[in-house]
Amino acid sequence: MFIIKLLLSNTDINLVIITLIESDYYLHKYLHFYVQTRIVDGQHMFDVRKDLSEFRFSGGLGLNINSIKK
Repeated sequence: MFIIKLLLSNTDINLVIITLIESDYYLHKYLHFYVQTRIVDGQHMFDVRKDLSEFRFSGGLGLNINSIKK
């Protein structure tokens, strides 16, 4: 998935492109593990040139609560 955002500040607009990769793994009836990788690419180029690029990695263990009876 690609996300394009325009970051607004008081003086300019910065274009940022985000690539997102996400997976969910269900381990049991009540547990799941998720992994997310996000690559952000962009530059601030108005008064001082700054690199806004970054790489994010996150993950966690979730608890499934079944609220609908079958």
